[in-house]
Amino acid sequence: MTKMVGAAIPMLLALGCLTVSIRHFLHRGAPWNNAWIYASETERQQMDAAPYYRQSGVVFSLLCALFAALALEVLLSTGWLRAAVAVLTAAALVYAIVSTVKIERNNSQPGK
Repeated sequence: MTKMVGAAIPMLLALGCLTVSIRHFLHRGAPWNNAWIYASETERQQMDAAPYYRQSGVVFSLLCALFAALALEVLLSTGWLRAAVAVLTAAALVYAIVSTVKIERNNSQPGK
């Protein structure tokens, strides 16, 4: 019973991340991205939101996989899924940083 409760929390988080990811890939709602959140209303109107939607969609997809792997690890106690969780965590962090740098570099090019 304790394993089921322990697995239910990350599975709910995985479903939440999946929902947010799908919405971002479909460009629905505001992108959950620091550049968008901290931008003024005027800046948001001038921004191309597509790269921010994509970035957030990919990050939330990785988080969905991470939480699903964590839930399976709680249920199955395999040990190797811990490594998968670590790899997914690193992938989400690296992707978020690299894609932010790329987006900022593209936005700072002349003619944009």
